[in-house]
Amino acid sequence: MDKRTERKHIFSLVFIIEFEKDINLENIFLGYIESLETKSKEELNNGNKSFVFSSFEKIFLNLKKIDKIISENLIKREIERLNKVDLAILRFAVYEIILTDTPKKIIINEAIEIAKEFSSENSPKFINGVLATFVNSGQNNKEL
Repeated sequence: MDKRTERKHIFSLVFIIEFEKDINLENIFLGYIESLETKSKEELNNGNKSFVFSSFEKIFLNLKKIDKIISENLIKREIERLNKVDLAILRFAVYEIILTDTPKKIIINEAIEIAKEFSSENSPKFINGVLATFVNSGQNNKEL
């Protein structure tokens, strides 16, 4: 499984938690896997399933801190009013910028590509702006 596919799975899981009242990460993850088409399910099961779940879990456990970082880097917007797709993309991208060694430029580009596929016409530019502001602010050296 390539990194973009992993990111899409993580994005999807982060998106799902916006709509769940009873947050049981394992149940959400298992339900998500069950909802996948056979090919995607096999790909995830044969790929880096534990990495996807671990990333999802870390994002969820650090959601308040991640959301605070996002809020600090929004210009003239409030996090509560963000499109839920954009919010999920920003959450996984901020997490990845802080906790991985992947070059920040690659993370931002991947977030933009996912926004192009799943969000609105203006979302790629918005995502790029928020993440660039975050990276350029020097806050990306924070620990979650």
